[in-house]
Amino acid sequence: MKFVGGTDLRKAKLLSTVLVFLVAGSTLFVNQRTANGQVTSQGSPNVYFGVYLAYAKTPTGTAKELIDTVGGYTNLFVSGSSLISGTGRWLNETLQYAYDKGLYFISFPPGGTGYPGPGGNARLLDWFTYARKTWGDHLLGFLTPEIDEPAGKQLDVSRDAWFRVQSATDYSDAARQFENNIGSLLNQTREKTSVLNSTVYPLFTCDYALYQFDYNAGFDVVFAEFGWNYSRQINAALCRGAATTQDKDWGAIVLWTYTEPPYLESGEELYNDLVTAYDNGAKYITIFDSDENYTRSILQPEHLAAMQRFWEYIQNNPRKSSPVADRVAFVLPQDYGYGFRGPDDKIWGLWPADDLSRNISTAVGNLLNMYGQKLDIIYEDDVQSGDAYRYSKLIYWNDTSLTQPLPPSPDTNSTSPNTPPAQNDTKTGEHDDDPFLSPTLLVTITVVAVAVPIVVITVVLKRRRRPEKTGLTIQA
Repeated sequence: MKFVGGTDLRKAKLLSTVLVFLVAGSTLFVNQRTANGQVTSQGSPNVYFGVYLAYAKTPTGTAKELIDTVGGYTNLFVSGSSLISGTGRWLNETLQYAYDKGLYFISFPPGGTGYPGPGGNARLLDWFTYARKTWGDHLLGFLTPEIDEPAGKQLDVSRDAWFRVQSATDYSDAARQFENNIGSLLNQTREKTSVLNSTVYPLFTCDYALYQFDYNAGFDVVFAEFGWNYSRQINAALCRGAATTQDKDWGAIVLWTYTEPPYLESGEELYNDLVTAYDNGAKYITIFDSDENYTRSILQPEHLAAMQRFWEYIQNNPRKSSPVADRVAFVLPQDYGYGFRGPDDKIWGLWPADDLSRNISTAVGNLLNMYGQKLDIIYEDDVQSGDAYRYSKLIYWNDTSLTQPLPPSPDTNSTSPNTPPAQNDTKTGEHDDDPFLSPTLLVTITVVAVAVPIVVITVVLKRRRRPEKTGLTIQA
């Protein structure tokens, strides 16, 4: 798993996948564990929490070691290693081990070798039958490694995003092309297996921008990336808003803060991020575990302690997340693919920021100060007449009470929301193929007290290890 500006799903071929939709009830989390981590009673959890393993020293040993370490205070294991998924025997052994420990799991799609059956596609289809009978609803779905972080890579014109939109006439054209490109890939995956049964496994992805368009394209669950210096609450507002309008679940994945050891934030910061995701209502909460070379874990004792502390928190604290009826939605222009990493962030990776970007940045900062975790961010075309998804209030992007008009920036022309300026010849930077040197990094929001509060979004890549930290090794 490769993270551009955040998660980095390891490249692997998107193999034929049988997808079985698993209906999970939203009952209270009632799993009880014994001292050795075994589940003694079960219900459908209202949150899945665990580690995203993105490396493997051996086909099964690394995963088993991690499960043994964290299995007593997690209920989810995410296998993001092509070494594990590439051979049926190894994948079966890994998932069975997780199942025996009482965990739910998500994986890369299985490879085409090592499965029971006569060979070829039939062997792969047999595997899905075996998986459904053996693990039931503990197999939650599959990652799609070849189209990881699709919207973020579109925004950053990533070189390895072969599916990205190269040019478009306007924002709506860019949105439709993106959704069609990604949607066709997801449909191909589903169509290959629909003959087997009428149900499908959900497809998961991680991303760091434009979540709405990931859902529009057909992903069932999107993990918002919490890492770098990016505002966690903006990510939550965007991803939760997108999931709400699509009537789907969402999640969060905690990523690197540094591009070198210790990689991960402190244990206390990790705990706070986990609580933020939980209190915002994330159904899935994961931690990315691997160094940049995919050779070792970056979880240190302070992170494991934070995970244990968070596990106790979710056992003892009912959700604080607000129901839709208690939340407010900020409504963006239709198909306005602005990245929210600063007032100068690009739109769809094809056009520079415009004057509207600056006003929207100011408005979002003001609204976060007013509503905090009760704010969602959605798009105008998702607002249904007479329904509005039951939000208590809709605040539109052109509401003049949020911000006074700002003077035009010197290098852009004022345009209507869906009439972008002419596209520039977008050149990839010298580090565009390096996700950890890419400027797709994350933002902190500071409200500056002037005549009108203006949100200043600062992009900072923490490259140096903080003196008080000890070496950590985590990523997946």
